[in-house]
Amino acid sequence: MATEMTREKLETLVNSVEALEENVNKLHDALEKKGVNSRGTKDIFGRVFSMPVRVTAPAAMAAQTQA
Repeated sequence: MATEMTREKLETLVNSVEALEENVNKLHDALEKKGVNSRGTKDIFGRVFSMPVRVTAPAAMAAQTQA
């Protein structure tokens, strides 16, 4: 019986965390559309970009388009 309750609590917690992560990602996306770098994306020197940027490097994107 205790393991059933523990299992139920664990499922509830997992579902809550997943819902929170989804909401946070929606907030990041909304802020990105407004020009805010809420994810704190940094350049190679550790400086935070003032505007949102793509995480994928341009060279990697070029390689994907050529394939």
